[in-house]
Amino acid sequence: MTRIETKLDGHNEAHSLIDRRLDKLEADSATQRQLLSAFQVRAATVASIFAGFVAILGAVGDHVWSLLF
Repeated sequence: MTRIETKLDGHNEAHSLIDRRLDKLEADSATQRQLLSAFQVRAATVASIFAGFVAILGAVGDHVWSLLF
């Protein structure tokens, strides 16, 4: 009987270890999703600022071109 209880204890400990590792992986995954989301927001912001500069440069270039020719 003692041997069965020892095996069950070892089995339960193994499940506990697996559960802790899964919890850590889930937490890491959530952190990675948050970082990716933040990166996407920053990339979209930089892209919109760049698009604004391109539009301004285009308007200024068109104005200067019309003044020259």
